[in-house]
Amino acid sequence: MNLSDISIAVVGPLLGGHPGYVPTQGEKLRDLLKEDGYAVYSASSQKNRYLRLVHIIFFLLFGPKTDVVFLQVYTGPGFIVTDIASLIVKLQKRWLIMTIHGGGLPGYIERFPG
Repeated sequence: MNLSDISIAVVGPLLGGHPGYVPTQGEKLRDLLKEDGYAVYSASSQKNRYLRLVHIIFFLLFGPKTDVVFLQVYTGPGFIVTDIASLIVKLQKRWLIMTIHGGGLPGYIERFPG
C-alpha cells in the first residue's frame, strides 16, 4: 500500500471556520494532509456540543470508512466524545491516533478515575 492511498478521518471540535473561533490543530493537520494528497474527511464543525457529538457518532458509523482516525481529546464534557468515538473506532478495528489538548487530563482522571 502506498502512503498516499491511506484515508484519514480527523474528529473533534473543528470550529475554526466560524467567525470568532480559532482553527484547531486538527483543522491545520487536515488541511496539510489534503495538500499532500491524502484522502481526508472530518467531523465536526457543529458549534453545539450535543449536535457535534451526534454528528461525530453518525460520521464514524455511517461516513467514509477511513484507515486511520485522528481524534482530538479534550477533558470535561468533551471527554464523553472521546469515550464514545474511541469505542466506535475500536469496534471497527481501525487505527486510532489521539492527541490531548488543554492540560487538564491529570486532574480530570483524579476526579473521575472510572
